Amino acid sequence: MMTVTDRHAYLIIAHNEPEILQTLIEIIDDVRNDIFIHIDKKSDFTTFNGISTKHSKLVYTERVNVKWGDISQVRTELILMETAMKYGNYSFFHIISGVDLPINNQDYIHETCKRINKSFVGFAEGSGNDKDVIGKTDVFHFFTKYYKNKFIHSISSILDYAQRFIGIRRKIQLAEDGTQTILKKGCNWCSLTNSAVQYILLRKENILEKFKYTICPDELFIQSVLWNSPLRNDIFGIDEKKDEYAMCMREIDWTRGDPYVWKLEDYTYLMNSKKFFARKFSSQNMDIIKKIEQTILTN
Repeated sequence: MMTVTDRHAYLIIAHNEPEILQTLIEIIDDVRNDIFIHIDKKSDFTTFNGISTKHSKLVYTERVNVKWGDISQVRTELILMETAMKYGNYSFFHIISGVDLPINNQDYIHETCKRINKSFVGFAEGSGNDKDVIGKTDVFHFFTKYYKNKFIHSISSILDYAQRFIGIRRKIQLAEDGTQTILKKGCNWCSLTNSAVQYILLRKENILEKFKYTICPDELFIQSVLWNSPLRNDIFGIDEKKDEYAMCMREIDWTRGDPYVWKLEDYTYLMNSKKFFARKFSSQNMDIIKKIEQTILTN
């Protein structure tokens, strides 16, 4: 059995914005890290040909046609975890998108992870089998691949209503001993310990089976699996009623956008943050991206 090392694996889900992705890679390119990238199967891979590293191993994974709100997002995250595990027994695995950036340097991220030694996973307030979670999981949502199509969405809503009307109810059961599962939800971007990733991968087939035909399973499966596991107490802030994004150490603003795209005027706020990453950025605002890169790489 491989010994867990102090190295970190960055698991990146990308589909566009190669210029931002290259900047992200430059910031996390460190001898203590390896980088694993999933490029959406729909994307033109040649636009990412210029991506390179100097210090970190750079690995591209098997590609999936990722659809919003669909099990394909879960499959992508599991592929990234599995691929990274083949290359090393990393102490932490950071799941980020290709339009995220670190807002603290690698010394800070490594030292904080080692000191706290818990998974950084966000849990939405009140997300224990609440109305939103039930609405995503209590019936079979067959057309999640096409959920953004208004016509298909309407048909799906009718089928959802019909299932509820005739009394069809799903029950997602994760525990092998029959203990009732409490479903949880939260931000899909997170930083996981080696133990958490191993625990999740051992349940890969069960996860893919149980969370198929649910809406936005990428916001459910990690939270639900870890909450109903012996690793629940190994989650940062789980008993302190911390904010969802404080728990996962991400700066994400849903009040000003979907989510909000960070701009140059947000630079001071982001640089004063104690969190690991910020989401999201756009190449239309390269000024803040380059300023963050310069600041972090010179600190």
